[in-house]
Amino acid sequence: AEFSGDAVGFQLGAILPAGERVRVGAALRYVPALDVNGSSWAGEDGGPLAATRDAGLEGGLSARVGLTEAVRAVVSAGGSTAREWDGTGLTEGRTLSWGLGLEYGEADQPLSARCGVGQEQQTGVPEPRAGVFALGLGWRLDPLQLDVAVLRRSLSRADQPASYDDRVVGGLT
Repeated sequence: AEFSGDAVGFQLGAILPAGERVRVGAALRYVPALDVNGSSWAGEDGGPLAATRDAGLEGGLSARVGLTEAVRAVVSAGGSTAREWDGTGLTEGRTLSWGLGLEYGEADQPLSARCGVGQEQQTGVPEPRAGVFALGLGWRLDPLQLDVAVLRRSLSRADQPASYDDRVVGGLT
């Protein structure tokens, strides 16, 4: 099937100092209802399709704690509401996720390193849990910061081989 459609949502986020070496972050995203139209190529059922994805919410909390001047720990948790796809009989299940990471970077050095682990969970799908592992490097080029990371999601299924989702992510701040 192939769908197209558009909608406008919004998101809010904030990072607040909560102590000498503690920063707390919070974010909330409203995902609006989305009407989509398209076509199907599947056998006898081929032809025009129309569906509506229900509106939902996504959000999360995080905290970064300076353990020393050069080492910081990050903990996060987030999730989203379930959403129906009216007209298809499909549902996006509720999601929950958590993560724990460490960052090493000295104030007078341009390089930094990060690593982290976590888990993602979603209800009503064949692969309800995914373990996450990530490694990253940062390079400060005042006033810019270049970050590159690799991430592996390991998805396990009952009585079937595990599958993996590998990603490379970069950012320039």
